[in-house]
Amino acid sequence: MATPRSSHYHLSRDYYFVLNTLNKNPHQASLYLKYRRSTFDNDELLYRAYNYLSSNERDSLYKFFNQLEVPQANLRMQRYNGQLHQGKPNTFFYFTSVNDVIKYWKEGIITIERAGIALNGLIKQCTTLSEFIRIIHDIKSDSLALATKWDIRLVHGLLHKAVDFKNCEASDFNGIFREIIGVKSNYEAKTCTLLLKLCKLNLNFSDAKALVLGDENSDSLMNQWGVKPDVGIYNAFITVCAKTGQFDSAWQLVCGDSPLMSQSSKLKADKLTCTNLLVACAETGHFKEAKTLVQGDKGIDSLMKQWNIKPDVGIYNAFITVCAKTGQFDSAWQLVCGDSPLMSQSSKLKADKLTCTNLLVACAETGHFKEAKALVLGDKDKGIDSLMKQWDIKPDVGIYNAFITVCAKTGEFNRAWQLVCSDAPMMSSDSKLKADQITCTSLLVACAETGHFKEAKALVLGCKGIPSLMAQWGLRPNEAIYSAFITVCAKTGEFDTAWHLVCDNAPMMALGPKLKTNQSTCTRLLFACAETGHFKEAKALVLGDESSDSLMQQWGLKPSVAIYSAFITVCAKTRKFDYAWQLVCGDTSRMPPNSEQAADLITCTNLLVACAETGHFKEAKALVLGDESSDSLMQQWGIKPDIGIYNAFITVCAKTGEFDRAWNLVCGNAPKLSPNSELAADLITCTNLLVVCAETRRFKEAKALVLGDESGDSLMAQWGLKPNVAIYSAFITVCAKTGEFDSAWQLVCGDAPMMTPNSELVANQIICTNLLFACAETGHFNEAKTLVLGEEGRDSLMKQWGIKPNESIYKAFIAVFAKAGEFDSVMDDLEKTMEECGVTVTPLMYSHRIALDKVNFNHKVEMGITKGFYSKNLGLENNCLDLHTNKICNYSAY
Repeated sequence: MATPRSSHYHLSRDYYFVLNTLNKNPHQASLYLKYRRSTFDNDELLYRAYNYLSSNERDSLYKFFNQLEVPQANLRMQRYNGQLHQGKPNTFFYFTSVNDVIKYWKEGIITIERAGIALNGLIKQCTTLSEFIRIIHDIKSDSLALATKWDIRLVHGLLHKAVDFKNCEASDFNGIFREIIGVKSNYEAKTCTLLLKLCKLNLNFSDAKALVLGDENSDSLMNQWGVKPDVGIYNAFITVCAKTGQFDSAWQLVCGDSPLMSQSSKLKADKLTCTNLLVACAETGHFKEAKTLVQGDKGIDSLMKQWNIKPDVGIYNAFITVCAKTGQFDSAWQLVCGDSPLMSQSSKLKADKLTCTNLLVACAETGHFKEAKALVLGDKDKGIDSLMKQWDIKPDVGIYNAFITVCAKTGEFNRAWQLVCSDAPMMSSDSKLKADQITCTSLLVACAETGHFKEAKALVLGCKGIPSLMAQWGLRPNEAIYSAFITVCAKTGEFDTAWHLVCDNAPMMALGPKLKTNQSTCTRLLFACAETGHFKEAKALVLGDESSDSLMQQWGLKPSVAIYSAFITVCAKTRKFDYAWQLVCGDTSRMPPNSEQAADLITCTNLLVACAETGHFKEAKALVLGDESSDSLMQQWGIKPDIGIYNAFITVCAKTGEFDRAWNLVCGNAPKLSPNSELAADLITCTNLLVVCAETRRFKEAKALVLGDESGDSLMAQWGLKPNVAIYSAFITVCAKTGEFDSAWQLVCGDAPMMTPNSELVANQIICTNLLFACAETGHFNEAKTLVLGEEGRDSLMKQWGIKPNESIYKAFIAVFAKAGEFDSVMDDLEKTMEECGVTVTPLMYSHRIALDKVNFNHKVEMGITKGFYSKNLGLENNCLDLHTNKICNYSAY
């Protein structure tokens, strides 16, 4: 077989496949390449491969099968001009626009099949979403093209390309679903699956529902197109529900009154259905349903068992993720370490690396360091191997990185640091496993969470002539590393070190070095300015002054909406409200409507935070509500308030004592948030309203909101909202501030308690802390004792509820009895209780105790040094007192 010659560019595998296929019938190949009807028209594999070819490869094939002797340079020039051989009917055309394709098709020069192929070629060449949208508009702008039924491959080409733009914002896809289904074709099940992928990217539940389920007034689009649903379509629909928080719609597919996938229906759920449902449970916080699906409940088989689907490791891994997201750690841990573990060395299913990673995520989310340590490190002192070693799973860098995250979340910095800097590090330049940039980023997060600036500096910058650890490990810091380091500086008050990264005599990130500041760096610097109160530097970074340009301008960076929003946060924290307000409402506004930097919802939210922090109710009202004579600023800017905006406005009302304005949003003559309006109140709305009630001492309204009264159901019940633990916690705070202790106590200990170990809602550590606060405010010392210590012959309520004391509870309990004057009588009992629960008293917890014990203060400090709670010099360094807790308290033993 002859082959075309090409010495100046590499030929792809697709090229050789097309060549071999076409060579079976050269005459038909010539027609195919001229966009004429041929016997190759229905060859799907050929069609796909041909679309992947470069223009050079297409040129080469055309010349080969038409025996053209035209110099390559001249050929290319003529092709780009759109014709060869003076536009004869057998010409091969290289199209550069939709209009050209449609013109040649309408003139009968090419067939509709070839026009579809040419359009698909143009679609594949798109590099931006805007280009892609322009192609759809060009196709639909021609009346004949709009009325024509195209080959379904054109629609699939559009959808495949649309879902390729994964890095775009969800809102960038607005309207594309409707644009694409406006192209006529014979839609298939595959089309619907691709459309659902687009809905997922667009976070567009309404279009997905219209496609698959329809509504009361109209059939689903699938029914209108004559497409029968299959399990794949329903599985894709569940993923849309997961992303858009529409759990009920997903669950009803398998467990509704008329389930579409059940044992008695034609379509049956499969493993992918179950996995996707678990993802939906994780995203929306539905642990109960996840447990029903995988494990069953109270003697009832799991749904999977009822459906004859055997769980595999992937299902259990997904279930662990649900447990992590919903705080149900024990249910996850029992899968591998319970009395009858479902994944063990002796069972058919064995845990894998993903299981371990997900368990570590669960440990991080729920604060279980002990279990994470048992999983990854074991206990060398007791000679117990790690669980991973027992399961013959070798930890990799990803596992250690996840373990570092657990350490960051649980305050166990030393354990994380020892992975890279101990006598026997797990990751070093000499070991098989080497730290990578993710390791370094995770360590910096741990440094930020636990206040270890010194170690962060050693990791990234080094000190006193010693190269940084990263340099010793052969790792180069990137923008992400420096951004994470800036966060450490922000959290530890070391602003100058962060600022010197960009503004020193020899900055690490500036115009000269390879690493340059970017938008992310500037955002982190603004966060550091907000945390440490450096308004002047934030202003220099973003706005500059009369005599000099802003630093961003000098670096060639254009401030984005996100940068201005972050600057507003600095203004809020440093009480420079006027600078924030002038960004959007000044004489020289930086964020005018319809500009590239126009204010958005985040800008408005941050402005409301600034209003709350600085007490500017008038401006908040102008922003959100306007007044009788003028529209709100948001309305003037074309920004529709969402539930988040109204929730932030309620917070302003709480801080400024404007209760009526907040209450009118939900209970006024024309409420903005009601079941009958476009926006309905949610749980955050209710929580924020309770904060307003607490600040303004409005018990009656708080009770009406959460519990109702003699005249009717609670407002939340009327709005179809179920109170959660956070709502009851906020209500307890209202009771504490208004002296209504009994109403708070009855939530856990009344005739019909709302939170018990056997009810759907169970009290947690925050509830206990708030109850103790209520006890302190209202003088209920016996109840505080009952809650934490118990009574003679009876366990404490916390023990009955399975709640361990933590630092907040310890501190709150001390405050109760400091007020009662019975300080010494209960402290030993408290520390004994904590010891029994396996909770160690930390240096900071001990400090809360001695700070209130003025009589025995000196003696208690001496005891703290003896116990190893405090450093011997108590923070003295170079004869100066350093009051940072890591200088006073001795954390090395913890």
